[in-house]
Amino acid sequence: MESHKRKRQEDNDFDFLNIDLSANIPNDLLATNNVLNSPPISNQTAFTIVVGSKSFRLSWESLKSDGPSNFFTEYFNKKRNTKTVYVDRDPETFNTIVKHLRGYYIRPVNDVENQSLLSDAHFYGLKRLEKMLHEYLFVNVGGRSFRLPWSLFGHDDKANLFNGPLKYAITSSPNASNSSPLYIDRDPDMFQDIVHLLRGYTIDIKSEVHRENLLKDSQYYAFKQLTDKLSTAKQTVAFNEGPNSEILLQLNDVRLMNLLIPKSTNLTTENDDNWQPSQLRYKRNDSIHRLLVQVNDLCVNYDMENNKMVFEMKDKTKMKSIGQAMHVAINTNLYFDQDCAVMMDNEDIKTYKELVKESKFIIEKAICGIHLIDNMITLHALKIEAITSRFKLNLNRQFLPSTHS
Repeated sequence: MESHKRKRQEDNDFDFLNIDLSANIPNDLLATNNVLNSPPISNQTAFTIVVGSKSFRLSWESLKSDGPSNFFTEYFNKKRNTKTVYVDRDPETFNTIVKHLRGYYIRPVNDVENQSLLSDAHFYGLKRLEKMLHEYLFVNVGGRSFRLPWSLFGHDDKANLFNGPLKYAITSSPNASNSSPLYIDRDPDMFQDIVHLLRGYTIDIKSEVHRENLLKDSQYYAFKQLTDKLSTAKQTVAFNEGPNSEILLQLNDVRLMNLLIPKSTNLTTENDDNWQPSQLRYKRNDSIHRLLVQVNDLCVNYDMENNKMVFEMKDKTKMKSIGQAMHVAINTNLYFDQDCAVMMDNEDIKTYKELVKESKFIIEKAICGIHLIDNMITLHALKIEAITSRFKLNLNRQFLPSTHS
């Protein structure tokens, strides 16, 4: 009898443990537990997605195709008793996403649609769609949309506008999906030509203005190798003057970082035939060339007393930059090669004596070597085209073609 009482007393002592443990478990943990204990959803189960004011019916197989976890799978797994979800997003964009979920390949038609898809893919947690959209860059240049593979921008120097901070901002930044489409306020025709060049094609450079515009934009986009190619007007091979070939650039296209100082900077006389040792070298594509430049619009005065040709240059910016880079001055005396080809007023000038008959003339364009002599940047002319008077200039003007039949 005593033992039965003790047993009932022990049972009463543990009555406080007989409680509802689920009352203290958070709802999300209970939901997770219910999901784990629930049977898997059938692939053929249909769900209704209401986006904006439009309804879409998709199977479970389609909803989980970009997964295993996304907005839809998480929502319906937690709420097993519902088959409908309402989302306040753009129905037209979601219509394209539905095609993706059903296994079709999608391709945005422009930068705006691409950015809308990126934004909603991020919202719905569709990582595979996000990755696919990031394989190409959509960029609007001057009102024209371009779709380009990121690999294209690795053909030039990798440190360009597109492979730097811009790529991180578009593909890796947390706010990338919510940013506006990329717009660059440059000429779309120039960009189209640059894209062709990056792809390895040769384009028809229509004029010097066209080349300068291409060069300007390639510098803007920081395409270093393309800039070097566009900077080179010609590459000529010297004859009987040593192993180094020559490279001819417009003066303003010379890149200071590619200049190499010559080993010798002294001539034995001012009329020394061998100017080559003092000539600046230019490095391009790992090759070293003797540098020639084309200069335009020089006003030349003959200093009869000192027998010197003194020039004035309309735009001295680049010459000053070269001098500052080498910590030297600019020599304003213009020297002529003993075999310099001179065209004066459309006539060949054979001798220096004929040249100095004119006390003043205008060099329209000239090809010169750049030399470092006695700590001064010096121009050594190899070919010039010049006029001696405004009359000769006017004589060279051309009439417009007649419009009358």
